[in-house]
Amino acid sequence: MTQIFEELNNQHKNIVTLIHMIENQIDRVANEEMPNVSLLLDIMQYLTRYVDVSHHPTEELLIARYEQSEAPENHEVHECKLQHRQLLGLGREFLAIVEAVREEQLVERVEFERVGREFIQKQLDHIDLEEGKVFPVLKKSLNKKALKEVREELAQSKDPLFGDIVDKEYQKLYDYIIRSA
Repeated sequence: MTQIFEELNNQHKNIVTLIHMIENQIDRVANEEMPNVSLLLDIMQYLTRYVDVSHHPTEELLIARYEQSEAPENHEVHECKLQHRQLLGLGREFLAIVEAVREEQLVERVEFERVGREFIQKQLDHIDLEEGKVFPVLKKSLNKKALKEVREELAQSKDPLFGDIVDKEYQKLYDYIIRSA
């Protein structure tokens, strides 16, 4: 019943791919080049719409089951929950900056880089925390019944970018990823 953790790990790999794409665009800005704003917008919309609405809630359900069990309190599990909220806010902040650039509003390069790099680093640190500390604790503590209950509670939301069928909204981003591979 570790399928749910395999799915989350695969989603993390996809998120890391997108994070590196964001990093490349931020590097362009640092080199005083124009970023691919439409690419950044697609990535950030995906991360704030799908990841924050489906991926993190899946992890939150697993954490809730852990907290309901008789397992001891765990600092890393608690920190993971806090980071989900922080990432949501930081993702929205960077998305707003990217939207401002698209609308040709004045955005300081330093601010664009600072928020973008902070978002990248926090995402990567968060994934490291989950895969290195949190998931092993959850795997060890949650029984098959609890994992089955989580699976049943999950809305069967399909990944609009990395799923079997790519949503029209993300087709350009998907094509870019395929060309970049």
